[in-house]
Amino acid sequence: MSEQDFKLGDDVQHKSGGPKMTVKEISEEYGILCTWFDSKKEDFSGARFQPHELKMYEAPSIVV
Repeated sequence: MSEQDFKLGDDVQHKSGGPKMTVKEISEEYGILCTWFDSKKEDFSGARFQPHELKMYEAPSIVV
């Protein structure tokens, strides 16, 4: 995926897994800034990723 495939406010996840993150900023030069709630710190965290590292978030399915 490229920067153009993501929009501000999208819910994304790192391709290798991890928490649901929200796209906060998109920069061709600096990548995509994402934030997420870190329950261990009880605070928000953030980091920049390149588009090829991210995928759209899909909620886990619940099997009954």
